Amino acid sequence: MARTFFVVGTDHPDYERNKALATELHYRLEDEYPGLSRGVLERGGAGTNGVFNQDLSPNAMLIEMGGIDNTFDELNRSAEAFATIVETYIYEQLEEEEGE
Repeated sequence: MARTFFVVGTDHPDYERNKALATELHYRLEDEYPGLSRGVLERGGAGTNGVFNQDLSPNAMLIEMGGIDNTFDELNRSAEAFATIVETYIYEQLEEEEGE
């Protein structure tokens, strides 16, 4: 599988919310697929794009998968693993909203 990295831009007012979501998904990914996630990287300040369009949505994030040494099969397996994690997270959020 291709390792995954969550990148959170810090140069917008609501970045903490995006960081919290990325961190939650990182831990969930690590629970199910140990070693797959490389963690959450915060990027901002001079010389970088510290927004990454993450100011457009409260749940936006940049997810990097793999590198030059990974195959498409490895990338696809990582994407499928991540999709199962996100699917579970979304369903849990919807159930919480229904219970309110």
